[in-house]
Amino acid sequence: MLSSVASVVPMGGGRLWLWIPILLALPFLSTWILSNINARRSRNGEPPLIPYTIPWLGLGLFLAKDVTGFGVWVRKKYPNQDVLTAVVAGQHFYVVLDPKLVALIYRRPKFFTFEPFVVLAGRIFGSSKHDLDILKMGTRGVKHGPDYHDDGKRLAWELHAQLPLHLEGPNLVCMVSKFVETLYANLDKEFPKGQGASGQWVTLDLCEFVKRHMTMASIPSLYGSRIVDMWPRLYEDFWEFDAVMQILLLDLPDVLLPTAAARRKLMLQKLIEWEDQASKYKSIEEIEAEDPDWDEYWGARLLRARYRAAAKNGISKAGRGPFQLGLIWGQNANAIPVGVWMALQCVLDSDLQRRARSEISTCRNPDGTFDVNGLVTKPLLKSLFLEALRFAVASPSLRVVLETTEIGGYTFHKGNQILVPGRQLQMEKSVWAPNDSLVDPAEFWAERFLDLEKDDHGDAERVAEALEANAEYEATSGAAKPATTTNTDTSSGRARPKISTDAMALPSSSKSREIRERMLSLRPFGGGVTLCPGRHFAMYEAIATLAVMLFDYDIEIDQEALARVGIPQPDIFKVGGMGPDRAMAVRMRRR
Repeated sequence: MLSSVASVVPMGGGRLWLWIPILLALPFLSTWILSNINARRSRNGEPPLIPYTIPWLGLGLFLAKDVTGFGVWVRKKYPNQDVLTAVVAGQHFYVVLDPKLVALIYRRPKFFTFEPFVVLAGRIFGSSKHDLDILKMGTRGVKHGPDYHDDGKRLAWELHAQLPLHLEGPNLVCMVSKFVETLYANLDKEFPKGQGASGQWVTLDLCEFVKRHMTMASIPSLYGSRIVDMWPRLYEDFWEFDAVMQILLLDLPDVLLPTAAARRKLMLQKLIEWEDQASKYKSIEEIEAEDPDWDEYWGARLLRARYRAAAKNGISKAGRGPFQLGLIWGQNANAIPVGVWMALQCVLDSDLQRRARSEISTCRNPDGTFDVNGLVTKPLLKSLFLEALRFAVASPSLRVVLETTEIGGYTFHKGNQILVPGRQLQMEKSVWAPNDSLVDPAEFWAERFLDLEKDDHGDAERVAEALEANAEYEATSGAAKPATTTNTDTSSGRARPKISTDAMALPSSSKSREIRERMLSLRPFGGGVTLCPGRHFAMYEAIATLAVMLFDYDIEIDQEALARVGIPQPDIFKVGGMGPDRAMAVRMRRR
């Protein structure tokens, strides 16, 4: 090849090496030219193509490295195009930024399915080939080897069906009660009761403090309290694993991801040790016979159900570890950063804190605890939770196209994939602040999901007064109080409120059509036939934590430190819950 070039272009032998870079660049240049040509022509009804440079791989490196940034880049480069086609590893990814079209896609699971990504999740969390083959049984949209035999196992379906059954209703009530109980106990150790205003101020990082206490109350609510005793580094190990989780999504061999693979191995080992300890205490048969709502060793009822499903379908003891790892990560990685942001914003904004405390005060019980079911029905607290989801969760959603389908004027071809950049939908200015009529979506605005009566100038004081008046009215008249029934805790005999509020429901005061339409662009929990069943627990733990923090503690910002490091911002390189990108120093004491 080089000799033919040299014969056409006169040059000295010493200059021949100058042509090597040109020849190496030719595939990339030709790919760019060809993809630009294809981007200008109709291709079987598919959405317009995004030009790319790297042959076959296309935009795969960009997408794998920063899926959130990819969505931002697509919207910035193509502001007037809501559906596009990206080439990723030889496959077409349809990038959908139209919230109404996204809703239509989610409502058609017959043609667009999430099921293959359950198998991918199994690989990411460390499942063996044997266990993955079981997960694949009956799973639509996955490729099977020539020796594939469907023996009727439906483990993926069973695990999915268990989640709403055990994360709603009485089981959810138990988990929320255990969370609040553990949160109080842990905080009391750090800030003992009886100190009052004479207690010593403690300087700490608010973000880390809330994150740690939510984690150490959340995990025992599902896995039992004994897991904390046998795993002293539970908090550190979990969040160190979370830090490499996005790297594991590349699905590369362990040798290429040594740190991530080592942290995953440690988590799997500890979860097997937890199961061993629980089994020594009581066998699965013994604990099943008793069937408690919650056990200090075996945790919530959901874990026993997952144990049964895995054993029945032929999953080994080591194979149960990845299922537990996926569950513990899904329970905490997204929800806890949301709780951190809620506390952070209330501390940064003294007026917001005052109004939030006004709503919280109406749910205070005589013994100093809170009516958590009442808390989640409060308009400002619920709007604050939804805004934290919008502002600080990046949850890209994927679907495999099972059958070539025309929808929304575009043709999506069988075997390709659909990508919904959830974070970008949640930051669309045309949706969340049309014509600059509302606060820019790049800013946190706690009232974004409320119907607010403002004068022509949008008087903030009038808004605050209206919210306080509404809170006082509810407290004195009983308006908007949830109709509660009770069920009994079989272990203690105490009555518990029946929890029924949906995490994605708007505040009861929000009636406007515009706000309800914007909810199509709020995608922190995915979408489809069912939303993430863990969303309800996420809401209760975040709002309950905020109530305890604001009502039981004095918190003052270290203004010098804030001026030095700046206000925390979401860590935009994260997938899922985007925690603050820096510390926020505060002084704190018990009230």
